Amino acid sequence: MANLTDKIKIESSSTINMDLDYSLQVNRWLLKPIGIWPYPRAASIATKALSPVLFFTCGSILIFSIISCILNILLEEEDSQVKLKTIAPLSYWLMSSVRYCTLLVRSNDIRRCVDHIEADWKMVKKIDERETMLKSVKTGRFIVCFSAAFMHGGIFAFNILKGLTPVIQIVDNASISLYQLPYPFYNKIWDTHSPLAHRVVLLIQFAVTFIVNSVSVGAVAIAAMFVMHACGQLSIMRLWLESLVKEIDGKHGSTERRIGVIVEHHLRVLIFITWIEKTLSFICLLEIFGSVFNMCFLGYYCIKQFSENEFGTTTIYATIFISVVYNIFIFCYIGDILSEECSLVGKRAYMIDWYDLPGKSALGIALIILRSSRVTTLAAGKIIPLCMSTFSNVSNV
Repeated sequence: MANLTDKIKIESSSTINMDLDYSLQVNRWLLKPIGIWPYPRAASIATKALSPVLFFTCGSILIFSIISCILNILLEEEDSQVKLKTIAPLSYWLMSSVRYCTLLVRSNDIRRCVDHIEADWKMVKKIDERETMLKSVKTGRFIVCFSAAFMHGGIFAFNILKGLTPVIQIVDNASISLYQLPYPFYNKIWDTHSPLAHRVVLLIQFAVTFIVNSVSVGAVAIAAMFVMHACGQLSIMRLWLESLVKEIDGKHGSTERRIGVIVEHHLRVLIFITWIEKTLSFICLLEIFGSVFNMCFLGYYCIKQFSENEFGTTTIYATIFISVVYNIFIFCYIGDILSEECSLVGKRAYMIDWYDLPGKSALGIALIILRSSRVTTLAAGKIIPLCMSTFSNVSNV
């Protein structure tokens, strides 16, 4: 009998580990290649050393690309239209650099939130709790995968179209066909008319595209993972409140203990939400201001390319525009969902038959109702509330 019990525990632990890995999988895929994903505390020295190496490599590629692009605009390019087309990608690279550094600075906060998620999964005891958490995880994964598909797909399609389209240039009084680069590059650093130099610089620009896209999508992924996990925990709280009155066993102490667990868990979720806001506050502010700036230029690029009958390029710019709008929408949407879930806990606590609870047990329910009456919102930079009204205002810009 003891062996059977041990087997059940092992299987249960295995299931929890699989669910935990499933909940973190997409975020790990996005953030590990750029050195942002926090390594486990028990990781080997080699694993701990890999993250700084990746960050240094990615950061060097990003800085090199930004400097060469700025030098091209200031010292080499004379066409004002070409300069105008360079502003949006350059601003995107600059803001991604700041976002990248912010994620690195907040790596300990990210680690703390991930540890919190791991602890919550280990506390799962019932099938309905597991199903509720998995439902939130699947929603978060869908949000992230959709964002990654649009962002990577749109910008890499632009790179491929530009990088594989030959242009006619005059070199030494002769017309030759050359392949252009997706983004401006300062030729005095390395003459890209050389086939070898062109291939190397093209590879670098593809690499920098992957880095900035991973940073942008990674910020969305972290926000979606953390917020949807908090929403899942609040949904579990509602399940506990519903079963509280139905499963009264007549023992006063037992009911008070169950209410105490619910109140403590509510406090635990609220603390986790505070950590989320601390981790994402500045990143969300960057996302909103940066996205508004890029939306204006992308809209201009779409109109300009469409007027020149460049329908392929117009489609790519439109795809990138949609991905930028989608990212703002997601930040505002998950902020709205979190506020709604917090208020639903208070409504559920109010709607249960609390008067059937023995003794003064209902006083614990009053604490939940009182705390839930305060609106819980995420704010970008502690200035702009992340809600659908904010998205509406940003979209109208």
